[in-house]
Amino acid sequence: MSVKKFEIASLTVVEIVELIQRGQITAKEIAETALENAQKSTLNAFEKLTPELACDQANHLDSLSKNEKHKLPLAGVPIAIKAENAIAGLPTTYGGSAQKSPSPIDSEIVKRLKDAGALIIGTTRMPEFGQYPYTESPNWGSVGNPVAPGHTTGGSSGGSAAAVAAGIVAAAVGGDGGGSLRIPSAACGLVGLKPQRGRVSVAPETDLWGALGTLGVLTKTTADTALLYDVISGYLETDLWKAKPLSESLTHAYQQVNLRQLRIGIIGKLTNPLVKVDPEVQKVLQKTQQKLQKAGHQVENLGAWPDATPAFLPQFFAALHAEAQRVDSPQYMEKRSRQSVRIGSFISRGKLLKAEAKGKKLALKLANKYRNYDLILSPTIACQLPKQEVLGNCNAITGLIRAMPMVVFTGLANVTGDAAINLPLGCTATGIPIGVQASVFGKDEAHLLRAVAILENSLDLA
Repeated sequence: MSVKKFEIASLTVVEIVELIQRGQITAKEIAETALENAQKSTLNAFEKLTPELACDQANHLDSLSKNEKHKLPLAGVPIAIKAENAIAGLPTTYGGSAQKSPSPIDSEIVKRLKDAGALIIGTTRMPEFGQYPYTESPNWGSVGNPVAPGHTTGGSSGGSAAAVAAGIVAAAVGGDGGGSLRIPSAACGLVGLKPQRGRVSVAPETDLWGALGTLGVLTKTTADTALLYDVISGYLETDLWKAKPLSESLTHAYQQVNLRQLRIGIIGKLTNPLVKVDPEVQKVLQKTQQKLQKAGHQVENLGAWPDATPAFLPQFFAALHAEAQRVDSPQYMEKRSRQSVRIGSFISRGKLLKAEAKGKKLALKLANKYRNYDLILSPTIACQLPKQEVLGNCNAITGLIRAMPMVVFTGLANVTGDAAINLPLGCTATGIPIGVQASVFGKDEAHLLRAVAILENSLDLA
């Protein structure tokens, strides 16, 4: 049985690999379809397409024997790369216009994806330096949301989210320094796992946003997420942060559904007085809670979500200042980026270390507090999804204020370095996606995905 061209857009990562390895579709067909769909798209999700690279990879893959294809865990999978990751021969733009020189090498994550047989389709849009949970710019406009037209894709990995949700690619690389994998996943009805600090190498850089950031992927399913992290996980000696190696593959962890009873904590309230949780968001969390209780799980309400702002903000501004030093033409930075970078210049080394120490202290506190819980569930985003253009020409501080309802639940895991995943579990009365965040504190991604597998089975999502 062959696969029709129009069906390719709906395929998951796991399905594409199976079809390639069975010889039911060629990598060339996949690459050409992805590139054609990207070129026709009006979403503005891509910064630059890489047709020559994708087609060369596809031709090489199609020339391999069946046995050789079976050794490639991502054989023929079309993937987009967020613009903060180096691809040899292209400038690493960080979403702006301040980097002109091309990178001489691939980033480690791109190299691992290529080595696994993935097809690199292009680079995706992001707000400059990833500083906002909205993927827009005064210079190039905004990215459209394919599942919620007229609304934001979130950010900062909004271009990646739009490309996956539209079916242009099966998965995309993103980064997460305050929720930038989970927020756009929630906005576009996708799965977005922020891994533990140091789980994925950020080489050739030593860090991504200091202690806050990590690289990762956005996908349509948790099974796809597990497979991709099995490929991209692992640090290099040059990485500043190094996570303890996992004792098993995440695919194995996710597939071991033993249907045991979970102990789940629910946190739908905030300690931050400046943000209120929208009633529609609360309703999705409450419905999830009711379904899990009906399935026999022990579910408890745990009060208010910890406020990580005092530890987050100094690291946020210091990270923007540090990342701006990597570009070769800073005079072309956007106005509000220059404002943020200037604020970051006032964060001394001492203030930064103090903020990181607060994060470590909070991580230990929460690991102890929630040690007997399998999962902590919360909203991913506190508000209903805003309209497509939120920032306009606002300044850095106004942008930060407008970002708060989007990041108030997600920033905690960046401060503590823990793993958290967005799961697309609901929508508003008008069909706008609402995500639920599943977090673990002091536990690794294998524990998280084992528990998520049970949760999805209980909700009939597996």
